[in-house]
Amino acid sequence: MVKCVNLCKSFGNQVVFRNFSYSFHGLGIQTITGPSGCGKTTLSRMIMGLENPDYGTIERPKELRFSAAFPEDRLIPTLTALENVNYPLGNQRECARELLEILQLTDSIDCYPHELSSGMKQRVSLARAMAYQGDILLLDEPFRGLDNELKEYILSILTSQAAKMPVIIFSHEVNLLQRVSDTFLHLDHYTHLEAP
Repeated sequence: MVKCVNLCKSFGNQVVFRNFSYSFHGLGIQTITGPSGCGKTTLSRMIMGLENPDYGTIERPKELRFSAAFPEDRLIPTLTALENVNYPLGNQRECARELLEILQLTDSIDCYPHELSSGMKQRVSLARAMAYQGDILLLDEPFRGLDNELKEYILSILTSQAAKMPVIIFSHEVNLLQRVSDTFLHLDHYTHLEAP
């Protein structure tokens, strides 16, 4: 569904990727992991077309739609949690409400982003990504700001979601994701290189 072919990407003298090739396809959880600064967010942005590689290509169908949650919440500050999740739906507030309830945010439905903790914002962002119903669910650090119990709960939701659509997760949560991932790649092998 998405194929990375010989990707090269540098920022100044820091080579993030050199001839990186990898394919994402099929249902299930596909995890890309590695320490901070190894290129997880850069790769996720290149896959979605938000950033271009210096060399190489990303092969994907033109009509492919991504549902995405980013490391930062990107919530609309003037909208409540319910309104933020409902935004990509048009006018399906009951569906938005149901997603927030699933993500244990029932008491925060009418709260604005500035009234939410970082973990709550993260869950609202996840609910909004799930509401969009794209072809692939792409999540960059979806467990940020969550305690261990919530991480396990969110992982169970994502596992269920992965039975219906590909779920690509970029995260440093190696131990959490390794046991449930259908494919697992550690990016540390492709970073920390100096440009020639």
